[in-house]
Amino acid sequence: MSLSSLGLRPLTVSVAFTSGPKGGTGKSTLVANIASMIDEPVVILDLGFDGNVTASRLHKVEYTDESSGFIDYVAYGSELNMIESKEEPNVKFIPPGSLKSLKIPKLVFSMPLEAMANRLSNMVALLAKSGLSILLIDLPSNPGFLGPLYPLLLYYSDIINVVIEPGQVYVGVLSELYKWLTKIVDDEAMVNVIVNKYHEYFDGYPKEANRYVIRGKVYLVRLDPVAMALTLKGELAVKYREAVVFKKSIDELTKDMVNQVSMYMGVVR
Repeated sequence: MSLSSLGLRPLTVSVAFTSGPKGGTGKSTLVANIASMIDEPVVILDLGFDGNVTASRLHKVEYTDESSGFIDYVAYGSELNMIESKEEPNVKFIPPGSLKSLKIPKLVFSMPLEAMANRLSNMVALLAKSGLSILLIDLPSNPGFLGPLYPLLLYYSDIINVVIEPGQVYVGVLSELYKWLTKIVDDEAMVNVIVNKYHEYFDGYPKEANRYVIRGKVYLVRLDPVAMALTLKGELAVKYREAVVFKKSIDELTKDMVNQVSMYMGVVR
């Protein structure tokens, strides 16, 4: 999926993925596979602060305790570190940060909000200057770890994808997350709901989820045991024809997301 034929302005569009406080929804797996399907230069901000950097691992990217990253950039003004994917030449990663920085999140909490906002704005400008069209932000399942940075990242996002699984327990999570998002998202931001691991057994659930979109859509990523097995093996499932159900869902989702990104970039007349 490419933006080049549209003659778009050289901007970087921020696309955040969140599940709120609920882990295990497959959010990071979706981020990794979507990035693999996009033809444009993409950078993934992997915020797996608990060491579970799933998106990075699926792209065979590894970090050491000394690998500087996002927190080092925000807290110390360190140079923004980007590492290339070993699976896709057009995908780069911003690591969560060095072990030293991750152990002292209070340093970030003590920063003035304006200073953090300036760092985020400068980061996006730097990515645009580097020719990276799309920033995918893989937010952690523990919002408290990032403190005020968590809502700030959402506020600066053009598109927010809320990733959930089907089931009544997620309706409550989705409802609470929606109430929170309406208070912090930008007036022009778009909020989609992605129902991951969907099966027809949950008939009616897409209609329920549709109540919680903002200028966006509900997407269904269908349950695919083959894709789940490949992910457990550390592989990008979209690269395997055997994961046909998953690949079809991701292909449709990625095409639509690229179209949404193009709306924010604007077409040059």
